[in-house]
Amino acid sequence: QYLQSVNQIKAIKAIPHVWPSDGEFAETYGISPNYGCCTANFNQGWPKLANAIIHTVEHPGHEGIAVVIWAPASATTRFGHVDVETSYPFG
Repeated sequence: QYLQSVNQIKAIKAIPHVWPSDGEFAETYGISPNYGCCTANFNQGWPKLANAIIHTVEHPGHEGIAVVIWAPASATTRFGHVDVETSYPFG
């Protein structure tokens, strides 16, 4: 079975594990005998998060900058500059 944990930043060997039938390594990244796709895909998470934090909105009458994920970031667009100062999701 493939296990997923939304917002999990600590993929560790867990004893006891919340899903005892899947083994203590069930949520670690790409270690046998679990899913090797995690090893190939693991490095995609942080760049995709960074790319999704701030967007421009360009609909007539609704133009500007939208912060769509709350995380520390800054961006300069044709609509101006925005700084997001927060310790979420790390603190």
